[in-house]
Amino acid sequence: MAAKASRPKPKIQRNEGYTCSIALPESGSARYGTVLHGGKYKRSVISITRTAAGTTIEIRALDATALRASVNSVLRDLQVAEASSKI
Repeated sequence: MAAKASRPKPKIQRNEGYTCSIALPESGSARYGTVLHGGKYKRSVISITRTAAGTTIEIRALDATALRASVNSVLRDLQVAEASSKI
């Protein structure tokens, strides 16, 4: 069986597509730090920056559908972090 060809990663420039930023305060950064993960996907990129002031999640996408899917993914991760902190 032939090996599956890998798809090229998106090359999203800052001036194209859509961008969404989510800022988390310092107090929530520790709680969310274990579940949040960035990554490069077919049509979007999720970047996470942690500083002393808090955590910033930046989502860049080539189209609105990819942006929505990536935002939903991040929101699910945040919901998991919130639910696990209540246990």
